[in-house]
Amino acid sequence: MILGAFERRVARCFAGGMFLPSASPPLPGGGDVALDDFLEQLLDRAPARMRIGTRLALWAFALAPLFIVGRFRLATGLAPDDLERYTGAWLTHRVYFIRSIGFFLKAFAAMAYFRDRRVQAALGLPGA
Repeated sequence: MILGAFERRVARCFAGGMFLPSASPPLPGGGDVALDDFLEQLLDRAPARMRIGTRLALWAFALAPLFIVGRFRLATGLAPDDLERYTGAWLTHRVYFIRSIGFFLKAFAAMAYFRDRRVQAALGLPGA
């Protein structure tokens, strides 16, 4: 196991802030797809620097709500509205380094989200 239990929760938390559930078409939320399992499979074959960078990015996301949205709690403890705002703030932050961490995590979240069979079926993608 490359990611610890907390890091797996943070990965699902990030995906949950990125992809909200939808009724039309009926799409699951990002927290309902297996981003943590996807990351495990990916990082199992990745070089050590990528594994370390991914873990650091997840920890940075988990610990920064106080500095980005002014909430004194971990990202995993944010209310859904705050989580959506917090995740969006990572992607639009004025500091490029912080914004790039958000895009790094977003790439993984998007790959995991769109590989989920329920999402593919709802969007009418072939092979679903």
